[in-house]
Amino acid sequence: MNILGNEKADQAAKKGTELQKTYSKYISLSYIKKRIKESVLLEWQQEYTNINKGKFYSQFECSPRWKTYKKTVKKKIWSAFMQLKLGHGYFKSYLVRLPEYTTDKYFVCDIKKNPEHLILYYKATRKIRDELKQEFDIKEFSLKNLFNTEREQDFLIKFLEKTQISIRNWLLHQTSLEIEDEE
Repeated sequence: MNILGNEKADQAAKKGTELQKTYSKYISLSYIKKRIKESVLLEWQQEYTNINKGKFYSQFECSPRWKTYKKTVKKKIWSAFMQLKLGHGYFKSYLVRLPEYTTDKYFVCDIKKNPEHLILYYKATRKIRDELKQEFDIKEFSLKNLFNTEREQDFLIKFLEKTQISIRNWLLHQTSLEIEDEE
């Protein structure tokens, strides 16, 4: 009694008795898996709509779904993509939480180094960004589109491959450049 797993199992068993009777004597395993996925996804979507999302996450129109990103992407690029999307990664606006990072801004121009700046406005990657915007024919350039539409996601993946922003080695290189600028 009162054990979440057992309660869920009881609910699933009751639900199973309510299923329409099929004419077949057997139900395939793939059919069962599909029905389980559908019910879990429905439950997940209901929970997602009921939770309070922070200001950063509410700018993205997303809902839980099983479909994964269809293209093959290197792990470090996909990690950088997700870190930029979530705001947790190898950039100063996140790392300022650690003791060795005293500021989240550039030393030279006092601009906050956050995902939005790195993707949309960072001067060092302007040339690559502009070339890719032409290649992908992107008119409305915003974080919301870059993370939520397929063509813009492809743009962002290619941009990350070329610039390597938000990857550890990129951060180390940027830090060494800033140290040189101070001296």
